[in-house]
Amino acid sequence: MSPFGASATKREALNGRPSRCALRYRAGVDERQILELLDRGSLAPEQIAENLRVDVAELRPMLDPMREWGLLEISGITQWGNDVSTARTHWRLTDAGRAQLEQLRSGD
Repeated sequence: MSPFGASATKREALNGRPSRCALRYRAGVDERQILELLDRGSLAPEQIAENLRVDVAELRPMLDPMREWGLLEISGITQWGNDVSTARTHWRLTDAGRAQLEQLRSGD
C-alpha cells in the first residue's frame, strides 16, 4: 500500500470490460494526475508510479481502462539489449486524453 492509499477497484460491465464510471481511485491518485504527467511526454509505468509516489502494482490497473476509454495509448516498447525481461511499455496521451485533461482543467 502506498502512503497515499492509491489503488483501483474495477466493476465489470455487462460485456466483461470495465465501464467508464467503474474505475474508482482511493485518495491520492486520480485520472487527472496521470493525464497531467503524460501531458509532458510519454512515460513507462514505473516512471509514472515514481512521480506519483505509488507502487507500480497499484498503478497498472488504472492504465488499461484509461486505454480502453481512448485516453491513453502505448507509444512504444523499449528493452535493454536482447533481454526481453527488461522490456517496458511507454504510455502517452491520445487526442481524447488531451481533451479530457482540458475539460478537467477548465472545471477548476
